[in-house]
Amino acid sequence: MRARPAKRSARRPRRPESARTSGTRRVFLGVMAALLLFGGARALLTWRRSMRPAAVLHAPSVADRVAGMSVIEAGTEAARLNRLGRAYESLPYYRRVAPEIAPERLDFGLEFANALQLASLQAPVRSEVKVRLMFECLDELARTERAARGPRDRARVIVARAFFLRVWGFPTDAVAELHRAQATDPSYPDLVATARLMEQRLRNPTLPLDEGSGPGSRY
Repeated sequence: MRARPAKRSARRPRRPESARTSGTRRVFLGVMAALLLFGGARALLTWRRSMRPAAVLHAPSVADRVAGMSVIEAGTEAARLNRLGRAYESLPYYRRVAPEIAPERLDFGLEFANALQLASLQAPVRSEVKVRLMFECLDELARTERAARGPRDRARVIVARAFFLRVWGFPTDAVAELHRAQATDPSYPDLVATARLMEQRLRNPTLPLDEGSGPGSRY
């Protein structure tokens, strides 16, 4: 009687190929996860950038803000900045208002010219900017003087010009303007005494001159 051959085990040994396939699958899944993570991060960054307010990306300039203001709003802001001693910053607002104001409005013409004169002293240290503001100030005074309704109003504008010229360092021209104001309105107060004082100082620059007196103090 021949012996029967032993039965093979029901469990077959794991093939090496299956192990390699499993490892390859794990690597593939890991690479896919990394790609998805990287893509998600880029998508998140893109979304955050798109959610930034437009004001942050494109901040409006002063010119844009002024252009969108009414005359009353621009005039209020101009006066506020000027009162705070920020004449140079007030100019865009005055320039917005100026074309809408009647030329014979002496109060506005003198206020705008005063802001220009102060701004010429506050401007950045660049001579061309200062000179440009000085000429703009003189032009504004010339327009205001031409539109003045009577001798007293014209004399007020001329006295203001004399004051500005003295501040800018042109005392001879300032004295000439005082004499012109006196000829325009002989009853204008203190012009004779002020002109005499400035003439004395021209002859003797060491004489003290009170900055609170003289042309401009009553214009």
